[in-house]
Amino acid sequence: MKLLKQTESEQLKSQQTYVDTICDELNLAHKDLSECIFENCSFKNTNMMNSKLNSATFRNCNLSNAKLDGANLFGTTFIESKLLGVTLSKAHTITSISFKSCNFDYADLRGLDLSGQNL
Repeated sequence: MKLLKQTESEQLKSQQTYVDTICDELNLAHKDLSECIFENCSFKNTNMMNSKLNSATFRNCNLSNAKLDGANLFGTTFIESKLLGVTLSKAHTITSISFKSCNFDYADLRGLDLSGQNL
């Protein structure tokens, strides 16, 4: 697995594929990661507040305790991912979001309207 340090976080760009990448505890706030594919990646304790994650796919990823407040999640897909303790309570756009076989234990989803979403 490739470990990214905060100084290397600029390497993360939209419309890319990342496999086996550790992004734990990085500050990715306001980052545009739209249309990215993340497979077997870790984002534990990562700040992704106000990030653009439109049409991104997270497959078998660990987003435990990640902060996604204010994030744009239009068309974002989470497949077999851990979202333990994740904060999604103030996500900006959650239209067409999809969660398949994900673990949400202790997640903060207060105030989210997930009606009509693929859960």
